[in-house]
Amino acid sequence: MKASGLLATVVFVILAPAGRAQAMHADEYLPPLHLNGRAVVLPTAIFRNGDWFAVGGVGIVTVSPRTCGRYFAATSRAELGIGGADAAIGLATNIADASCELDQALMGSGLVSIEAHVARMYGPTFWRRTEYAGAQVSLAAPAGMMRVTLGLMVDVHDHADAHGQFGFGVSF
Repeated sequence: MKASGLLATVVFVILAPAGRAQAMHADEYLPPLHLNGRAVVLPTAIFRNGDWFAVGGVGIVTVSPRTCGRYFAATSRAELGIGGADAAIGLATNIADASCELDQALMGSGLVSIEAHVARMYGPTFWRRTEYAGAQVSLAAPAGMMRVTLGLMVDVHDHADAHGQFGFGVSF
């Protein structure tokens, strides 16, 4: 995918929820964009070493046949940062059993996910300007969907160049 295609995707994922107006009570939380009742798209913002600060979006699609309790979901993520751009795919589950409503199940108890993560560093960064690949574990707490990530990223051209990656952000 060309950089312009990735940028267009990231811009759509961030701006699409802004055009959706929906009335809701102050104590309700609804994800910004529902797709067919089995998926949500959330904008994200994260501070992390490597590319310092990134914005993007995450798509979450339930893959479990159950309609209540524990959900399993596929995730896809694209982010554009100050020092680079990245994408990830993975699997997630809610932390505790939840209600039968998708938004409450995925957002009400928090999520834990493991993702395959690729990144291209190109801007101001302490890392080399190259491609990195690795694994990432994310924990998203239900309160404002605060997100903590921990990963290991390895230079695909020089395996001796490996970095631990820590991030703290929010999905809203």
